[in-house]
Amino acid sequence: MHLHGQSFRLLAQGLKNISADELIEFDKTHGLPRIPLESAVVKDTVNIISGGYVIIRWKAENPGYWFFHCHVEYHSLAGMAMIIQVGEEDEIPNPPKGFPTCGSFTPGEEEKS
Repeated sequence: MHLHGQSFRLLAQGLKNISADELIEFDKTHGLPRIPLESAVVKDTVNIISGGYVIIRWKAENPGYWFFHCHVEYHSLAGMAMIIQVGEEDEIPNPPKGFPTCGSFTPGEEEKS
């Protein structure tokens, strides 16, 4: 899984094919293998074993709309992708002048506008 525009710390990782609620309950009763925050590696991409889980934590301090997705294309098509909004609308900077937009874009036309 890859997170654009942010870096996260990897706190826990394992193989346990259960729901989020079951994982929370398992943590209460057994404890998950955890890495201390101060020594956790900083990343923007992490491999997750099929049926496994990861627990990540990041300080959301880069306002914008950021894509969090699996790099295996058919996984993204199956729903392993989402947009994360960091900050409020008024904190998100506008794109720079001449930034390409969706639709018809021909390089060099931005100078003519």
